[in-house]
Amino acid sequence: MPLIPLVVRPGINREGTLYSNKGGWYFIDKMRFRHGSPEKIGGWQKYSSTQLLGVARSILITADLTGITNDAIGTNLKYYVVHAGAVNDVTPLRDTNSLGANPFASTSGLSIITVTDTANGSIADDFVTFSGATTFAGIAAVTLNANYQILSTPTANTYTIDVGTIANSTTSGGGSGVVAEYEIHVGLASATNGPGWGAGFWSGVQGWGEAADVTAPGAAIRLWTQCTYGEDILICPRGGEIYIWDATNPADRAVAISASASAVDVPVSVTEIFISETSRQVFAFGCNPIGSATLDPMFIRFAPFENVYDWLPVEDNEAGSLRLSQGSKIITAAQSNKEIVVFTDVALYSLQNSGYPFYWGATLLSTGQSIIGPNAKATVNQTIYWMGNSNFFFYDGQTKTLPCAIQDYVFSSMDLTQTDKVFAGVCSSFGEIWWFYPSEDGNGECDSYVIFDYEDGVWSYGTMPRTVWADSGIETYPIGVGSDGYMYNQEYGENDGSTNPPSAIYSYIQSSPLELDPAGNAFAFANRIIPDVTFRPGHTSTSTPMVTMIFYPQDYPGAAEKTGSDSEISGNGVTVPIEEFTEQAWFRLRGRSMMLRVECDMLDVAYRLGVQRIDARPDGFR
Repeated sequence: MPLIPLVVRPGINREGTLYSNKGGWYFIDKMRFRHGSPEKIGGWQKYSSTQLLGVARSILITADLTGITNDAIGTNLKYYVVHAGAVNDVTPLRDTNSLGANPFASTSGLSIITVTDTANGSIADDFVTFSGATTFAGIAAVTLNANYQILSTPTANTYTIDVGTIANSTTSGGGSGVVAEYEIHVGLASATNGPGWGAGFWSGVQGWGEAADVTAPGAAIRLWTQCTYGEDILICPRGGEIYIWDATNPADRAVAISASASAVDVPVSVTEIFISETSRQVFAFGCNPIGSATLDPMFIRFAPFENVYDWLPVEDNEAGSLRLSQGSKIITAAQSNKEIVVFTDVALYSLQNSGYPFYWGATLLSTGQSIIGPNAKATVNQTIYWMGNSNFFFYDGQTKTLPCAIQDYVFSSMDLTQTDKVFAGVCSSFGEIWWFYPSEDGNGECDSYVIFDYEDGVWSYGTMPRTVWADSGIETYPIGVGSDGYMYNQEYGENDGSTNPPSAIYSYIQSSPLELDPAGNAFAFANRIIPDVTFRPGHTSTSTPMVTMIFYPQDYPGAAEKTGSDSEISGNGVTVPIEEFTEQAWFRLRGRSMMLRVECDMLDVAYRLGVQRIDARPDGFR
């Protein structure tokens, strides 16, 4: 019998059974398809040794006028800008107070300090920075004059912090010149559902044992939107104010637009901000109308051209507003070709500039289609792709369903209580869109991904703890931020750089049944493989790169994989090591069909699969 080529269709298909997908791939992790051939994804290395506080929910890569890169990242606790490699905490302030004399109270033998500041407005987990404090109770001034996270708020006038140094006496101190800078309230890392325990911050919101009010600050996860404004960055915590970060003073905190002397009717309660690529106008989606401080989730306002401070519509400017009607709230917006596509919870709208006197008008594109979360969208070549509540879509002038061969697998494995965490990112070097999502079996954080190869139209999936992702371009490599709080250069090398030293990435791909008899009736006996594996030059540094091929023979689709006592048959399959210069490998198996698995867990190995061939002969019908 001649050599049988094991031609497997590119892409993963899990919409049917293993057998109904015969001739295709079914299981995968840490692999992609490159021009139809499976290959291992690239590795990752820490971008910075600084661990960010909180879980990252937004990322924007930009550069100032001198060409210095700025990586802006918002977490549920902080907002950071990494400028010239330095990680700057630029979280906006909500208040600055001069405290009374000796506002710190210590207890001998403890590092917990109680701070007194009348009606300070703090809640547990907020951050405060002190300056002007003097040494007391054995705690040095340099220790006190730092940034701290508030532990609890025993009263409206007091809160506690842990300074990390044991006090040597029970006393009060700190001097008369202490100043406290209070950052805006932090947000939750995970969504909560309904009233009761966990629906808001446990301290400072309701009494112990009482049902928490779901409208309390932080009841939903903290999300940010940001956009470039010249070389500066506009940022907005979901439901909060609009702030601006000045690139000329990269270490300074972002400040509220409404605090500017030139501010006129700036929205102060905003769901999301956006800047038009065509008119350079800043939009506030889901915001308070003029004359009200209450957020209207379907209301849209836009500032004049190149002016983020004056939002009052007058005859000689381009400011204005409109309200959408289909839905109960605006989820997000994305830029397409000369239009802005707005997602409500039940519909899609197109915003287009119609000129004087209204400038922007809304056209209903479709109903019954929404988006699973504010960050579940990505734009490639003027086409918007997004994850819906149970399938995928794209918009290229028309709203269309994106056929997905792993749709049921993705949505059935997702933690549907945490869908606001879904984050879409582009990896343009490989023609891919990645959606990161929390799995049902995980810890509630993004730990899985699904990839759509928009060049070849195929899908794959896998596991990786990333909460945000930014494409390469300004940065040399894509940037991902892990749930561990570290930034990573993605597609860098071949190893997992989250460990020290780097560890191997375990990658694998496994096929559905491949029938040895074209009619699917006869048994076959196979005893040799001619491998077709490329260990990519310039990527593989180990002197003996190797992958492991495992063949799982089956007699019937519902049967377990066959095992045997022969020493060449290991576990539930026939295991064959394939090295760089392996010309052929010998083994023994018998069955009507078999599944092929290729895996690797070696350091510094990059590989791509071609068409394997096996030597098999008919072996009867029983």
